[in-house]
Amino acid sequence: MKLIIAFIAKDAEMQAAIEHVQKQLDVAKKSWKEYEQRALIAEAALEKYQQGVEKTERYEKEIKEKNLLIGKLRHEAIILNEHLVEAMRKLKEEANEDSVDRQLISNLLIGFLNTPRGDRKRYDILTIIANVLHLTEEEKEQIGLLRPKQSLGSPPPTAIEQPVTESFTDAWISFLLKESSPLRRNRSAVTLSSTENHIDL
Repeated sequence: MKLIIAFIAKDAEMQAAIEHVQKQLDVAKKSWKEYEQRALIAEAALEKYQQGVEKTERYEKEIKEKNLLIGKLRHEAIILNEHLVEAMRKLKEEANEDSVDRQLISNLLIGFLNTPRGDRKRYDILTIIANVLHLTEEEKEQIGLLRPKQSLGSPPPTAIEQPVTESFTDAWISFLLKESSPLRRNRSAVTLSSTENHIDL
């Protein structure tokens, strides 16, 4: 009888121990599921963070490339601006030179029209005008600076008269520039209108 009672007590203790272990196992399983869920959430967060880091690195790379491009474009803009300024300066210089040439031609024409026919200065003035305007040989023939071509095989056209000296030409230009005043231009207007249809040496 005592053995039976002892066996029953022993069995009850074992059953209680088993139930206790089962409860602990259930708690462990529940905790494991919770930890597993947390781990999944953490992995998702880590992956999202890594994606954000990759995006940030890509954005940083794009920003650096765009900054380099902006710097290159600024450098090109500076160079283009310098070229534009230089081109504008040259255009102004050329415009000033053209203005001087027009003034010079005007003075030369006034001097030519006010010089008596047969005076050698008329030839010198025409020579200066031809040089300033870069006239061709044919154009020089038309205004009488060169003799017309005779025929094929004939000598090349020669000047009717040779200029005296270069220094005389320079002196004559200076003289015309000094003498061509507004009053002189108005006075020569009558001569210009009367001789514009017939100018010869």
